[in-house]
Amino acid sequence: MFVRVFDQKRNTYYRSMAYAVLGSGLEQQYIVLDPHTHCFELADYLDNQSQSPRALVDVIQSECSGFLTYHGAQMLKYKHFCKINGYEFADIRDLKGYPEVLENSEFLADIFAGKCVPLETCGIPEKTFPDAVQWNYILTQADADAFMKQFSGFHDSILEAVRYCEDGHSAAAYAVFENCERSGATELCFEGVQMMRIKSPALVCFRNISDASLILENETVFWADASLKKPDESYDGSFIRALCLKWRKIR
Repeated sequence: MFVRVFDQKRNTYYRSMAYAVLGSGLEQQYIVLDPHTHCFELADYLDNQSQSPRALVDVIQSECSGFLTYHGAQMLKYKHFCKINGYEFADIRDLKGYPEVLENSEFLADIFAGKCVPLETCGIPEKTFPDAVQWNYILTQADADAFMKQFSGFHDSILEAVRYCEDGHSAAAYAVFENCERSGATELCFEGVQMMRIKSPALVCFRNISDASLILENETVFWADASLKKPDESYDGSFIRALCLKWRKIR
């Protein structure tokens, strides 16, 4: 699972793999790794302090391969650890996550108590994308600029197909582009789609894109079929705004 987290202290966003998920619904909490502090954090899903509650965690990828689920009697080991080590027992009814997290009672007790545990002290390894072999991730503006240079800025490319899908937690859009200058097809996967508009070309006989934009801002990615200096959702053409982007050559 991959998420975007709003850091209220720094008033900024960061992205992280989710190492465990506690509870359900609006009461969910996520154990994430803050790349700025190199600490595991216990992040609330919902900001209950504001007048208009908003989500502090956005799910980008909901894939939970490798997760275990603990509930009821399976939490007795953690409860026993708290009792003999003087920790206040956090009554968690639903807990799912990686085995190295769920089976580390000391780590769970520390993060429930202090909301923060340094990466270097707990022995839990950093996780990477399970599909990193199949996809190239664009996580920074430097990644985006490098891809645009490699893909000739989408010049003379054609949007062949777009497939949109949701799974109840997040949305993704798969866009296939034929690029005349690179002779082949490339698939872009926009994950955590927030807004999307695909507009047919004014001239049906001319589908080639002359220019495009790929801008990263606030841990979001904005693609448009025109040269823009900043994300513009009023742009009268095709654009996609999402939380993450990855790509692969398909032929």
